[in-house]
Amino acid sequence: MLYELPENTIEIVFLGSSHSHRTHIPIVYNDLLKVDTISMGVNGLTIEHLYYQLVEILKTQNPKIVVMEFFSLYQYNKFDWWTTHKSYDSMNVSMNKFKAINSSVPIELRMEFFIPIISYHQNWKTFLEVFNDVDDNPFYGFIPSYTKVKYHTTNDIVDQKNFSNDELYISESYLNYVERILQLCDENNISIILNISPYIEQYGLTVYDAQKYINGLHDYFGENDIDVIDFSYNPSNYDIYMDDLHDDGHLNVGGAYKASMALGEIMAQEYLDILANSRYDFEMETNQKLEAFEFVLDKFYRNKEILLNSEE
Repeated sequence: MLYELPENTIEIVFLGSSHSHRTHIPIVYNDLLKVDTISMGVNGLTIEHLYYQLVEILKTQNPKIVVMEFFSLYQYNKFDWWTTHKSYDSMNVSMNKFKAINSSVPIELRMEFFIPIISYHQNWKTFLEVFNDVDDNPFYGFIPSYTKVKYHTTNDIVDQKNFSNDELYISESYLNYVERILQLCDENNISIILNISPYIEQYGLTVYDAQKYINGLHDYFGENDIDVIDFSYNPSNYDIYMDDLHDDGHLNVGGAYKASMALGEIMAQEYLDILANSRYDFEMETNQKLEAFEFVLDKFYRNKEILLNSEE
């Protein structure tokens, strides 16, 4: 998907784990802000993967804003085979790809990442489809999740009294990658937004634990001009509730639409100068994709109503 785009057309890039590509709907931002955007999220992606992904993006694109999601900062695993393949297999052969693999992959597995077909020789005709399925996604990288909503004792996702001022800290190695991303963005005049999506718990990290990491990084974010837009602390401020979740870790398509509209409106108010004179090359294509998305969203709401009524 990345290499098929005309050079220097993308103004906003969404990067991160599944919390990114199941929260941010590029066509919603395109339509609202009149710019071209793309989501390059990968399930389980870490800040290390994100750095090398951003290096690759900047070879052909010059975005004005990078939106990173918080969960990539949480070191919930050291090495994940599937995530690393998804992050690196579609990269063109280059020094960046070699550095990424050498940094992220245990030495005994590196050859299969340099030459991915080694691992999939029995399915050589389809392995690229397996690892690049986002490329065929009709919504510029957004992956819709549908409802599993059930009635709850409360419709609020969080209980404010469970938050604390305690602090947790990300690892030094992850902080090093954050600093490398900051340097890369500074060199390319890119603004950074850190977004925290609404969720309950994933990989053993509750939303209350996540806030402790945010507390621990508060001063660091301020010193480095990283804007933090937190949908997880009080989701109801953005009209996001329990029935907007697909599962404990992700928004469903209705919740993603609310989050995208909310962040899009913030950008329209606070980032107008940054986005001034933006190109909107994909306007016609965006309008066509919006029609398809509106059908998906309408179907989701109708099915959600049926499910809710059946549980009364």
